[in-house]
Amino acid sequence: MMQFEWQKSLVIFQNVNLESYSNIGILKIFKKMSKTNAKNRKKLMNPHTTGKKSFALVRNKLEKDKETVSSKDIFVGTRTRKPGRSYKASNEDTTSKIAEMEQIEKQISINGEYVDAFSSVMGPEHPGRLRLYGAGVTKTTLKKKLAIGNQL
Repeated sequence: MMQFEWQKSLVIFQNVNLESYSNIGILKIFKKMSKTNAKNRKKLMNPHTTGKKSFALVRNKLEKDKETVSSKDIFVGTRTRKPGRSYKASNEDTTSKIAEMEQIEKQISINGEYVDAFSSVMGPEHPGRLRLYGAGVTKTTLKKKLAIGNQL
């Protein structure tokens, strides 16, 4: 839900008396928004399985375990289910992409050249966006953070 839609729904919800029948139109708006959101979630090809946990927390946890964390490691960490849990829908696309990334990494270790396995499977980044960093992170904010970290 975009920020404007969220603010609009909050204003509507604050003014709703749920026990009043005169607000049936407002409840229809919420039902329509719910259907739209459900439809959009079904369009996701590789949904993450982290729930409320932010990608920054996942990245920090992986950085504590490993010296360097690649985009592939983040992708696998955020798409892999806990043992005993299964996907509601098919996850064949996600598992095939993970397998393809691992195959590319094996070839890299044999050849000795560096190729980003994540970018080669998932395609190039969209302008002004960074995948696997969470909402609101851009290349500019990441560069500023790294510059501040290097100064300390």
